[in-house]
Amino acid sequence: MELNRFVSSLTIGLTALAYILIRYFGLDATCLWFDEIYSAHAASHPWGSIIPFIAQDLIHPPLFYILLKLWIAIGGDGQYWLRLLPVLFSVITIVPFLLIAKELKLQTWQKIIALVVFAVNGSLIKYAQEVRMYSLLQLLSLISIWLFVRYFFKGKSLVPLIIVNVVMVYSHYYGWLVVGSEVVAILIFQRIKTRSVLLMMGVCLVSFLPWAISVFRYSVSGIEVGQNIGWISRPGLFHLLQLMFGLFEPIYYPATSADPFTSLIVSLPVLAIIIAITILGCAAEAPESNDMLALKLFAILVIVPVVAAFAISWVSPYSVWGLRHLIIIFAPSSLILGIIAGRIDIRGAAPAFAAIIVGLSSYAFWLQIQKAAPEHIWCAWGPLATDAATRNDAPVYAFEDLVAYHAWYEQNRTLKENANVTKIDNLEGIKEDTAYFLPRGFDSVKKIPIQDVAENSIWILYRDDAPDESKVPVKEFKDRGYKVRERKIIQTSNGKAIRLLLEK
Repeated sequence: MELNRFVSSLTIGLTALAYILIRYFGLDATCLWFDEIYSAHAASHPWGSIIPFIAQDLIHPPLFYILLKLWIAIGGDGQYWLRLLPVLFSVITIVPFLLIAKELKLQTWQKIIALVVFAVNGSLIKYAQEVRMYSLLQLLSLISIWLFVRYFFKGKSLVPLIIVNVVMVYSHYYGWLVVGSEVVAILIFQRIKTRSVLLMMGVCLVSFLPWAISVFRYSVSGIEVGQNIGWISRPGLFHLLQLMFGLFEPIYYPATSADPFTSLIVSLPVLAIIIAITILGCAAEAPESNDMLALKLFAILVIVPVVAAFAISWVSPYSVWGLRHLIIIFAPSSLILGIIAGRIDIRGAAPAFAAIIVGLSSYAFWLQIQKAAPEHIWCAWGPLATDAATRNDAPVYAFEDLVAYHAWYEQNRTLKENANVTKIDNLEGIKEDTAYFLPRGFDSVKKIPIQDVAENSIWILYRDDAPDESKVPVKEFKDRGYKVRERKIIQTSNGKAIRLLLEK
């Protein structure tokens, strides 16, 4: 059942509008978290030092940080403005998505189903709102896939494809999996073009050498990438299950690692619909056509990155698996679903499936807006540290890198480079999540032993679910003659954030 042109355009336009509005919803509901702070901090560096600073982090190429620096120059470093940049990348992504659908000659309901699933995906909403490079990676990967589809079916756009792929691998290392999957697709289906895609790969490799050399210089100087990614577990059946739900979960996403990875009340019915579309579409006796070739092509674009990431995570010293990194397969997966839906020969099936997905997504959105905005403990450190600095000149001491970095960033941003935060290092009895560490090449937060604390008046920031001033860290200061003069405790969803004023 095909819609007339006006209704078709209106439906797709409304879906695109919903896509945009969903990504603006709750944009400033929570504060910037550790990785977002790093992004803003990196982008604040002068042009002469930004590349060395980013290179020391080892795990991300510089493109996003450079674009963020330009963005900050335009509108400042306010939280809402910072998050508008990844949202903008995500919004622009609609364009190559629809251009791919046009190249594949998808029918109206195929486009609608694919776009609806893509628009309401909870993981994509989450990463569209983070001041990180994931929405940029998704945008560039979709532009790459669009140009690749043109090259695959028409033999056009090879030069633009090469240029986009060079830019893409500077946005995230997972961009290489997109390039690799395109090469694999040619080797399987169109070997006559092998020389061209190998040239593409070669140009990407040569263009990437300057960055690779920069990272290598720091990696051989003793910097250990395990500090960055050593915490990532190697993928197994659970991770594949998490990915499967993540590909099609509407609206919901886990805000923290402690949250459930899926909302079963919505995701199970959606998964049932996805399975029904797949079974009916694959069982239909559709004639061999470009649809079938496109289905095989996009299967390659999905399967190759997943298999590669899975394999690398097991054979390399450290796992590189991550749902956020596999953002490159979400759009191709949605398009596969749209292609399969077009093969169903039951009258009215496609609009019925689309309506059910919209209904379930609306219910998921209703569930989401019923929730109170999470009060993360890391959102307390900045305000507590900044308020302390306005009260007196006493320095702020923290005991974890995560706490110190959040406190320093907010003080530095608010007080214009007059931040005074120090970390007391290696205090026995303090548990610290080593996945969060102060950036390399950053010395504005000094690390000292507690024996070096000499001021008569200090602030301390720490977390404790059951505050007890007879235990670490307060006990250590009391033993050195300090007394508690003021207490402020903020209850959050992750525990209690505590600020004490101590004086001798």
